[in-house]
Amino acid sequence: MVIDRFTEEQKKAWDDFVFHHEEATFFHLMGWKEIIESVFGLQPFYLMAKIGECIEGILPLFLMKHWLFGKKLISMPYAVGGGVCAKSKQAETMLIDEAVALSKKLNLDYLELRHVRERPGDLITRKTYFTFLIELNPEPEKVWNNIRKDSRRCIRRGLEQDMEIDMSSKDVKDFYRVYARGQRDLGTPVSSYRWIKQVFDAFPDNHRIARVRYQGKTIASLIIREFKETVFPTIGYALKEYRQMYPFYVLFWKLIEEGCLKGFKWFDYGRSIPQSGTYQFKVHYGAQPVQLNYQYYYNNSKKLPDTSQSNPSRKRFARVWKRLPLPVANTLGPMIRKYYP
Repeated sequence: MVIDRFTEEQKKAWDDFVFHHEEATFFHLMGWKEIIESVFGLQPFYLMAKIGECIEGILPLFLMKHWLFGKKLISMPYAVGGGVCAKSKQAETMLIDEAVALSKKLNLDYLELRHVRERPGDLITRKTYFTFLIELNPEPEKVWNNIRKDSRRCIRRGLEQDMEIDMSSKDVKDFYRVYARGQRDLGTPVSSYRWIKQVFDAFPDNHRIARVRYQGKTIASLIIREFKETVFPTIGYALKEYRQMYPFYVLFWKLIEEGCLKGFKWFDYGRSIPQSGTYQFKVHYGAQPVQLNYQYYYNNSKKLPDTSQSNPSRKRFARVWKRLPLPVANTLGPMIRKYYP
């Protein structure tokens, strides 16, 4: 077995491996690599463990450099997951060893691998985030019964409102208007419109927008990704002045119900930190927390920059950002957001 670098001739073989490997995520696909290179200009280092021409394992990496957040290799930036996918322990170990060696060769601060399953060895594991799963059922009422009573009550109240539910929009501009406003209100720099548009253009069959409209206006909007057996609500926002109508509660239930009827196995709410508002929302909705194991090799660094929402500096930044005029926040946001992978 040898470790090799990806070449364009191996694009189809790489994606075939992703589609057939249980632990491989959407973010391992070649299309994700091409978007990150195009939008952010990051340098990729895509590693493969091979026996002859047969791929035994993959590890996609990107080099990121910033004066504040350091120099690192990460799998995968701008993604919940990533890291090593391999058919054997040998392939897994060889890929991690090669990534560590590359971190030393490039004189980086650290290596970051975003795993769900913790890999044994010398990597340092941080357990900051959880993702949240609901197991779907061909009979939606069985999932309904696992939702807590207070959340079911909010769903019922929302369903009583005169709101229009659109489950299959492709209007990225309409989505971005709501999303950008929401990110400013939360005190978070928004991702660029170009980034989101390219995701839709590269993966049109995997993405759509679910939205709630009231009196001709979109009041809640959410990007939906479907990959393998799972429905992923990714990013979105409900305008705060309409939250008493519970549009997100209704939207999530409609998506879960639809996923059940379409034969999907899982509904993945995405990551949150413990005790956050989103964490509690997801648990009350019947989702089970699953620990994410982000693993690191420290090369020149003794600790990592903390960019999580619980960081006191991040909280102070958010208080200032919330007060920015929306056009200013929308202009500055993408310039800053690119450094929060």
